[in-house]
Amino acid sequence: MAIAHVDKVVSLTDYQRVGARGKSTTDTVGVLNDCREMAVKRICEVVARAFDKIEDELFGLAEKTVDRELQNLFLDARAQAREKRSMIEESFRKRFVVSYNGKAGGAPVPMPNAAVDYGAMTLSLVDDSALEEAIALAEMTKKLKSNCEDELFALSQRMGFLLHDPELADDANPISPETVCGALKEACDQITVGYRVKLTILKLFEQHVAKDMLAVYRDINSHLVTRHQILPQIRTTYRRTAQASAQPRKNAAQEGAKIPTASGPDLFATLQQLMMQGGAQIQANAAGPAAQGIAGAALSMPASGLIHSLSQIQHAPPPGVMAAPHVGTGTDSSRTFNILHDIRAGALATTAAPLDALTMDIVAMLFDYVFAEKHLPEMIKALLARLQIPVLKVALLDRSFFSVKSHPARRLLDTLAEVALECDEGIDREDPLYLQIEAVVDRVQNGFETDITLFSDQVAELEAYVARREQEGVEFIEQSARLVHERERSEIARLVAASAINERLLGKTLPAPVVVMLKGRWVDVLKQAHMACGEDGDEWVRACTTVEELVWSVEPKINADDRRSLVSLLPTLLRRLQAGMCLAGMEPAERAHFFSALIDCHAAAVKAGLREENNAGSGVAQPGWVDAGSYLAAELDARPGQETNSVGITHHHVDRAGVQIEEIRLKHPKPDRLHDLGGSSTGRLSPLKRGAWAEFRRADGRTVLAKLAWISPLKGIYLFTSAHVQGAISISPEALAAQMREGQARILEEAPLMQRAVDSLLDTLKEKQLH
Repeated sequence: MAIAHVDKVVSLTDYQRVGARGKSTTDTVGVLNDCREMAVKRICEVVARAFDKIEDELFGLAEKTVDRELQNLFLDARAQAREKRSMIEESFRKRFVVSYNGKAGGAPVPMPNAAVDYGAMTLSLVDDSALEEAIALAEMTKKLKSNCEDELFALSQRMGFLLHDPELADDANPISPETVCGALKEACDQITVGYRVKLTILKLFEQHVAKDMLAVYRDINSHLVTRHQILPQIRTTYRRTAQASAQPRKNAAQEGAKIPTASGPDLFATLQQLMMQGGAQIQANAAGPAAQGIAGAALSMPASGLIHSLSQIQHAPPPGVMAAPHVGTGTDSSRTFNILHDIRAGALATTAAPLDALTMDIVAMLFDYVFAEKHLPEMIKALLARLQIPVLKVALLDRSFFSVKSHPARRLLDTLAEVALECDEGIDREDPLYLQIEAVVDRVQNGFETDITLFSDQVAELEAYVARREQEGVEFIEQSARLVHERERSEIARLVAASAINERLLGKTLPAPVVVMLKGRWVDVLKQAHMACGEDGDEWVRACTTVEELVWSVEPKINADDRRSLVSLLPTLLRRLQAGMCLAGMEPAERAHFFSALIDCHAAAVKAGLREENNAGSGVAQPGWVDAGSYLAAELDARPGQETNSVGITHHHVDRAGVQIEEIRLKHPKPDRLHDLGGSSTGRLSPLKRGAWAEFRRADGRTVLAKLAWISPLKGIYLFTSAHVQGAISISPEALAAQMREGQARILEEAPLMQRAVDSLLDTLKEKQLH
């Protein structure tokens, strides 16, 4: 069957009557070429985005590994990915086009190592590199097929129609995973430094390509339906539905009051069932047979008249129907902005099909959640309100909007909401971020008719803007991270130094001036030695030896040999003490005072030894001596400008080289982490990842949203940055846990906005049904 008129809807029944593959018509060739150009553009964008991430990932892997050979492998792969990038991208483009044209023309195109008969292989015929590459390619293809199963099935059906081959297999599809993975493997053959380097890059490609190709297949399916009307009634879950329909259904009495659950692509049917059972406000005729049988039937195309009417409202709203939302003061923004409820109650909805009316109800409820989101400024909600009609049209055209998390329209709303977290209520209309969001909304409101790919284009543009914006802040994050890292190393070195001195003083009774100096200034000496060369360096060993020699020097010298050893030791010991004290920054007067006291200590040690020698070790206690193990010096970490609140959280402001950081720590930390906390007040209990958002409550009642930009590899310190705060926030996991318990901080939900909206709607409807 030819598609002479692209505005004609081709039914599945007509499609199934088409015979074996025949010669393509001029119109069919045009559609195939259109699909090829769209596929090339979108998949090349996927490959380019993967390249952008792979370089950083390879560098991160090289940093983390301690294996020198593996580290070199990652660094070589990174160098090759950077050097050969343009060659690989161009080779991929050419190979994909050749493969696509071959399959579209009916000629099988051999893919490199796409299928391997492992049983027929012998070690004499196939080397390890070829075998590993073949296995890697097969795994990559398998993963891509698994991730995109439903969309791939629908696309193969539509491609089969265009190629006059109703039984077209997935792997014969011109845009099949075999085509994509084979072209990518052959493109990576540009890497010539070793097959392990190539496999490393291919493995990273697998992670990104498998994740992003679902959106590509969905967009091509949407393009074929909305632009060319190719098999619009195919459901992406056709195979599942066919199997499910063979199972006998229980009647209502047998099922009792069982609540339906959402299951992927059938989410819209679940929402429909819950709304009807829960008494949602649906038109009276929605209770008819057509509405009751929707759950197991293929989704029908919405009436063109409804879409046309909505487009008129979208582009030229009549008075009082879609006036520009205004920023209300002390009002319910979900009602201030949501005009879908008004449209649903108006004359337009009375002529809509029951399924379309239900869709309008669900979309309106989803936007209620969006407008109730407390972290979205009112000005941003006003911009998102202008997307209500376009999103409603998307939901009417493609009801996978409700179930597919990566749907272009959902991705746009999610991305806009995440970007908007960087705005606050005082955002100016001339702010570059506000202008960017406004420009994206304008393009959708003014340009969207039925081509859903417009949403994908706007997502790509918005993500590119975000990437540029984040790049501008990279230098500040790196400077802040270096400062936090340096202070962490200093803190760790100080703890190690104090521990080393405590070990050497445990169980000792010594003169107080010696204990005070060792647990005070000499900690700084050991700290600097640790930071300079670690615990194996000469400086550290000398500083620790000095501690041991000083302790021995002030203990009673019972026999003549000890007294002679003390006399020979003193010159070297005093030089080391003098050098260390200068390094620690002790003032001359302070040094002089200590050495004066030390002379008395040494004299007392000799005299005490003589007394014990004469009195056969009577063990008389010396005046001015203390238990060195339990002696507490002054607080070592007390710093100017540090404030401690009632729960022991310290706030310290650091300003160095133009970098400002607020350090938040527990004064006496315990081995306490986020996942140890109990109770709902803590928000989220799992370990944080980069990109997580947190809300901090200030003493004056203000709240600050900040994004996790870096996690220290040493102590797990979190570095948060915010567009609303000058500088950064550095907080230990223990302090964050304590603040969450006190209600001074909370972690924002990680799930995208639309997923939270759908989950909230499901919970609300289930609760209504239970009551």
